[in-house]
Amino acid sequence: MSDLAPAPPTQRTNIGHDDYPALFIGANAASSTGRRHYFRIVKADLLFLLAGATLSTIAPLLDTVSGQTIRSISVAFLVLGFVAKTSGRIRRFDNEWFDGRAVAESVKTLTWRFMMRVSPFDGTDRDAEQRFSSDLREIIRSYPGLILELGSEPTSARQVTPNMRAVRNEPYDARRAFYLSERIDDQIRWYAGRAEQNRRAASRWFWLGLAAQSSAIGLTIVRIVVTSGPDIVALAAAISAMATAWTQINRNDELAKSYGVAAQELILIKGELENAEAEAEFIDIVAEAESAISREHTMWMAKRR
Repeated sequence: MSDLAPAPPTQRTNIGHDDYPALFIGANAASSTGRRHYFRIVKADLLFLLAGATLSTIAPLLDTVSGQTIRSISVAFLVLGFVAKTSGRIRRFDNEWFDGRAVAESVKTLTWRFMMRVSPFDGTDRDAEQRFSSDLREIIRSYPGLILELGSEPTSARQVTPNMRAVRNEPYDARRAFYLSERIDDQIRWYAGRAEQNRRAASRWFWLGLAAQSSAIGLTIVRIVVTSGPDIVALAAAISAMATAWTQINRNDELAKSYGVAAQELILIKGELENAEAEAEFIDIVAEAESAISREHTMWMAKRR
């Protein structure tokens, strides 16, 4: 029996964002902000470089005064690109993105282990909550640089939310059904969707880069034969380089493969969960599933860093 008052029966169809611990909510927000700022700077850098290359190509086609003006603007764009790259390096929004995601995913895994009564949260509710709080403190200590980015939470925020307690106190069959639908199925959809999204992005940027590179080759051959006219070889090469850089930054090919493998692994684990009869067997498989999800995120972090 639980030594805390059990939550009243509820009709839950999902576990929402606000049902997770306050640390998850803060870290998730910090990660999203860091990612957004990081990609804004990268996009600005690439676009400034492209604009500079475009204007440098146009300048020779104009009269002397106009050409000099265009060249000056081109230099200004290149300087802005330099500033964007430097500021991104100094501010390190990528660290905020990665650390926030690491904390959020760690807390999320702990939350599901807590709700499913997986070790070390398989004791009494009071002991489990004390251990849960202790583990959250360890996570916070592991990422001291993220604390300033977490922001403030509303006074209603909790590290152990009422819905977490309610799920934990459900009968075994209800907890198993809830875990399958709200954790496993949700993660399978997320991994499969991201795998397809990255496959499409990788293909799109590959063909754009290839087209630009082919154009640069063709234009270079044309310039050998026809020495007059505009020289846009540098512009085509810049577009090709930009497409390649964007693909490498996003790691679309790698993520498409790793997310696809993760989805397949979780589908296998889902079958094991559906066939689990004893609660002890179910708990062991949940631990395996959470380890698989954590392993995928650890690999993502290692590749990013």
